Amino acid sequence: MDPGEPSRLLDLLRDLRCREAVRDRILAHGALRAAVAARRRVELLHARGLSRHDALRVLAAEPRTMLYSPEDVERKLEFLVETMGFEVGWLVQYPEFLGVNLDRWIIPRHNVVEHLKSVGGLGDPVEMKHYVRLTRRRFYNMFVKPYPECERIFGGLVRERDEMARRRHPTGLWKLFKPAKHERTQEDVQNMKSLVGSLK
Repeated sequence: MDPGEPSRLLDLLRDLRCREAVRDRILAHGALRAAVAARRRVELLHARGLSRHDALRVLAAEPRTMLYSPEDVERKLEFLVETMGFEVGWLVQYPEFLGVNLDRWIIPRHNVVEHLKSVGGLGDPVEMKHYVRLTRRRFYNMFVKPYPECERIFGGLVRERDEMARRRHPTGLWKLFKPAKHERTQEDVQNMKSLVGSLK
């Protein structure tokens, strides 16, 4: 450990730039315990080839990394380097990779990209930003929608999920909430006419 590293870790924790809920979860067991957890993540990143300075930058940019267990972080790093073929240095530019869920976010996208590579469906190389910065909808529109066979690989139709989200109430339920119509009698019509006449 460098002589100034503990103070840098405490500075990192003091200046966390994240949502309040994430900050509370990171500091739930105290600053010292959070600093130890941060140091373990720094050591993991350093062991994979990042400098300690860059590892601290990655943690500062993506504090959610501290919420994942060291095993999860190691698994993400292994997937990044060995399966996806990216250098670990990409994390300095795209630290979001460590803050998203590997199984629900990265692996489905990677599977779609690998399928498209195998069938010659990609014109340009896919960059790291396509994996981490595109919303689910945007990724779907760019890589999945033009190739219907990719919808199964991606994890189901986004359109079907949207339809299910929109149809929260059974069709026709609105009819139950319509106000009942009242019969108009001749007396009601006369009363309305006299009211309108008095307003003129």
